[in-house]
Parts: sequence; structure tokens; C-alpha cells
Amino acid sequence: MSAWLFLLRREIAFAWAGGGGASAPAAFFLAACALAAFGVGSAPDLLEAAAPGALVLALAFVAILGLEHLFQGDLESGALDVVALGPAPVEAVALAKILARSAATLAPIALLAPAACALLSLPMGASVTTGAAILLAAPGLVAAGAAPAALAAGRARGGLLIAVMTPPLLAPIVIFAAAAIRAAALGDSAEPALLLLGACSLGALVIGVLGAAAALRLHLE
Repeated sequence: MSAWLFLLRREIAFAWAGGGGASAPAAFFLAACALAAFGVGSAPDLLEAAAPGALVLALAFVAILGLEHLFQGDLESGALDVVALGPAPVEAVALAKILARSAATLAPIALLAPAACALLSLPMGASVTTGAAILLAAPGLVAAGAAPAALAAGRARGGLLIAVMTPPLLAPIVIFAAAAIRAAALGDSAEPALLLLGACSLGALVIGVLGAAAALRLHLE
């Protein structure tokens, strides 16, 4: 456990220092929300209907950005071989990287929920649910792209492979996150959608860790 915690702290520190932290993802998220509002137009009914999906899609795009470098650096530097020889299994390495990336780059975006709601003309009362949906979706969104990122590491045009394989894997999380935000915007209970979102995110985390570990073992052979 101590080795895994050390690895998790290392990955979070790298994400904040070498990876730039949450500033660039947050700026991209807000810019995507603003562009969606401009694209849909100022008609209140139309914008209200499109806003939950646009907000969650912006978060999904942020999750995909940078996935190419999730395992690439450790593979090129040989750090992956060193870590694989340590006490922590490859699954623990994949889990630490997924949680570190989601905590450092996606989770802080939950603080921008009020700003995103304002940009997309969503009720301010929906901002709490929006923030909760972002927090629940964050690890699942990163985990869904972890296996494609591990497969693409070290390959030419790996980013293209990630861009093709990852979006279909994000669909359940995107659907339930948007459903939760839409329910809150309409004044309905968002709890069922949030529970389903949490379950999908947890399932994606388990599958993503196992898939990424299997792909990393291919590189280690």
C-alpha cells in the first residue's frame, strides 16, 4: 500500500508540475462551453435543451486531451520497466495514473460548474448537481481511455488510435451525466441518474485498469 501511495503522489505531482495541472483543461472546458452556447444560439428553449449534453461533451473532450502522454513518458524513459519490477503490480500502476490524472485535471473543473451553467443558460440551482456529476464522471472518463492510451503508447500516430477507440467507451458516462444535469435543470430529482453515473464510472474504472494493465504487459514483454 505504501508503494502504491508513493506512486499516486508521484503521478499527481507530475500532473501538476510537468503536466500543467488543471489550468489548461479548465480553460479548454470553459471555451468549449462558450463556443457551444454561441453555436446553438440565444433561443432559450433550444439552448436549455442542448446545454447538458454540450457541457458533458466538453468535459469528455478535456478527458481525451493528453491521454496520449498517460503512459508514453514512462515507456520511453524506461520508468515503466522499473516500476513493473517493484512491489506494486501493473494494475496498481494503471490505477494510480488514472486516479492522478482525474484528480489533477478533471476534478478541479467541478469548481467551474457555476460558470459553465451561466455560459449555457442553465439554472444556478443546477450547479451543485453539475459539480457532483463532474466529480463522479472524472475517473470513469479517464479510465475509459486508459486502455487505448496504453495500446497507443510508443506507436506512430498513437493519438489517432486513441481518438478512434475512446469516444464509444465514453457513451454511458456521457449519457447519465447529461441526464443528471438535465434533471436538475428541470427541477426533478437527479439522484437516480447520479447513482447510475457512479456505477458506470466505477465499472469503467475497473475495466480500464484491467485493460490498461494488459496493454502495458504487451509493452513489457
